[in-house]
Amino acid sequence: MLKTFVIIAGICAAVANGCEGGATASTLADYDCMLTLLGGAYTLYYTKGNDSVSMAAEASTPGWVGLAWAATKDMMIGADSVIGFFDGAASIDVYALDGKAVSLIVPTTNIEISDASVEEAGGVTTIMFTVPFSAFSGEGPYNMLAAYGEMDMLSYHGNRGGFELTL
Repeated sequence: MLKTFVIIAGICAAVANGCEGGATASTLADYDCMLTLLGGAYTLYYTKGNDSVSMAAEASTPGWVGLAWAATKDMMIGADSVIGFFDGAASIDVYALDGKAVSLIVPTTNIEISDASVEEAGGVTTIMFTVPFSAFSGEGPYNMLAAYGEMDMLSYHGNRGGFELTL
């Protein structure tokens, strides 16, 4: 009986914080909701504000971490992505994913980010940023992509997957 109560209480807490679409209450301070992705190696944390969404994407890697808005479900090409890494200095920017070759991943202004930062500690890289609601077109759920690589520069990655985000 107690286990049932705990599960129901956890669901109620997530809903009370505005977490939907399989998201649960965040374990990271300053964020309301979280989604665990890529077999537990990647976690997306987020909080909805009045006109923006604060996000943190964390992956078990000393390399780069990316979060993308997919134009087509589960497809990298045509997506816009926030990618960050720490190679002695924090590097975080928005890129258009015009192809799979590194030369086709180019800086863009399609998505505006603010309050951007990158942290790396203990083999975990976290990118943090805020995006306006305009980054999410139409009604959700939104087609998103999670990915990370093992190097502190744009490079091929096998660690990736698509998911739906409900805000």
